[in-house]
Amino acid sequence: MHRKASNTEMYQLIRTEDDRLLYAAYSVTGELYDAFELHKDAGGNNTLVNANPERPGY
Repeated sequence: MHRKASNTEMYQLIRTEDDRLLYAAYSVTGELYDAFELHKDAGGNNTLVNANPERPGY
């Protein structure tokens, strides 16, 4: 992961849906800072999916 934040107030939302873990980080003003999903296949392998491609740093 390339995104970094220092001395920045943020909050994260993490949830699961079936075979996916969804992560999103927001600034205190509500701006989406970073997001991704982890998808688990039937064999137990994880695939990382960038859920916020328009942000710099990917």
